[in-house]
Amino acid sequence: MGLFDFLGGGEKLPKQTPFLKDYGDFVQMVGGSQATMYTAKHKPSGMQRVVKKVVPKDKNGRQRVLRELEICLGLKEKHLIEYYGYEIKDDEFYILMEYFPGVSLRTFLRDALVIKNRKAPLLTGRNFLTVCLQSAQALSFVHQKGYLHLDVKP
Repeated sequence: MGLFDFLGGGEKLPKQTPFLKDYGDFVQMVGGSQATMYTAKHKPSGMQRVVKKVVPKDKNGRQRVLRELEICLGLKEKHLIEYYGYEIKDDEFYILMEYFPGVSLRTFLRDALVIKNRKAPLLTGRNFLTVCLQSAQALSFVHQKGYLHLDVKP
């Protein structure tokens, strides 16, 4: 299974929106077996975005990327990372996404416990509830659209 499991009727994949020529200063954030995430700067405006480069290994991988694009380009909700467009070059998919600065909960705790060798930082009750509520709102929105998100991370 991929990022989303499809439950209902689908949308049409929007037309490609070539964007790579307008971006520079690519800095790798994370990489996996099929995808690598970069921060990139929009040359005209200086706005920072994320470019996700996906190199599918086979036909099924390609179908998963197309399904992710089809779904994510159609989902607009304030607590979801926004997908702006995509470009395909030589069987590589480049996906332009909203940049949201910060770290994962795992990194947050690791830095506090391992690197700085101190007690785990406490999230206040209000901060914890805010994160939980916003996550629940986003997942509820996705579910109401007929999709299951299969890769939720803190």
